Amino acid sequence: MGVKCQLLLNNEGFSLYKAGGIVAGTVNYLVDKPIEFWCATVSLIGTGYCRWEEGSGKTTTIYIGKENYVEQHIDILQLKNHEIVKIQPGSYQFPFQFLLPEDLPSSHVDETGNITYKIKVIFKKAGFIKSSEKFSTTIQVYNDAKPCLPEPLTAGLKKEFLFSSKNKFVFIKGEIDRTFVNAGENLMLTVTVNKKTNIPITGIRTELVNLMTYTSNCKQTTKEHITVNGTVREYPGITDKSETTFRYIIPSFPNLFSIQKSNVIAKEYKARVTVAFPFPHINASLDLPLVLNMVNLEVKKNEIGEGKSTLTQSSSADQPPSYWQVMNEENNKSDDEVEEYVGEKKQNYFEAHSSKS
Repeated sequence: MGVKCQLLLNNEGFSLYKAGGIVAGTVNYLVDKPIEFWCATVSLIGTGYCRWEEGSGKTTTIYIGKENYVEQHIDILQLKNHEIVKIQPGSYQFPFQFLLPEDLPSSHVDETGNITYKIKVIFKKAGFIKSSEKFSTTIQVYNDAKPCLPEPLTAGLKKEFLFSSKNKFVFIKGEIDRTFVNAGENLMLTVTVNKKTNIPITGIRTELVNLMTYTSNCKQTTKEHITVNGTVREYPGITDKSETTFRYIIPSFPNLFSIQKSNVIAKEYKARVTVAFPFPHINASLDLPLVLNMVNLEVKKNEIGEGKSTLTQSSSADQPPSYWQVMNEENNKSDDEVEEYVGEKKQNYFEAHSSKS
């Protein structure tokens, strides 16, 4: 049978590790017969990965992004110059400790990519036919998000209709007081709708949107917009020409967090307000970016007991199911034109601005 191995993590039953903190534990291994080893290590490995396809058939292009965040190794047997040592039958313990870098991105997994951190143990046997025994367990790492947007933030959108005079438009302005929000707190969104047309507004919808951006090693990107379940709110429309100001509350949840510090996976959030118009006109959506910071972490006990970690004897772990349900909305073409601005001048329109009050 060779070697049996168990990893015990000194995490006091918690499943999350903070970037910049310590990962400590013990490698318990059992040898059932005399075996010669030329290498035995316990390692901390952190990687980012994404993969997607574009095109179809012979024109299909596969894009892959890879990134290494941390790689630390500790020699269990303290061998020098690839010396060979014979281990007698028995049970052994080896305590280890790793220091997580402070600039790590938070753990993440979905169908397109993942950011994973693993503790790996490998025993390499000596002999004519060299073989290895590999063991690994995944740990969850989180990092605090950093503010990177102005507060308060104002953005606007001008909706025009073809075959109408120039003064026939709907102007939508949105403002949020805070762009750095602790996950679980409600967001206050102020929306002003200036309606200069007889075309009715059939409804107003607010929601929290998750924007995932994946970047390959050749700098190709793909994006996914996903509505966060439980955040959609719908309100009545407007029929008359008027200027009306609304204040909406958009909820968030404690398990939401932005991902920064990764070159292959970015996770962002946007407060979105959508103004609906009757067919054949398309709806107009305005997005205001946010940074969500995960606090009051809901950590869990490991399944096999306090202080223990699940263990996989293989070179790779099974992928878990998708982290979310995708709820994308299609953008259909029509005869409408939309001007939008968020922090920059666009199409001779005025700039979004941030003001202190």
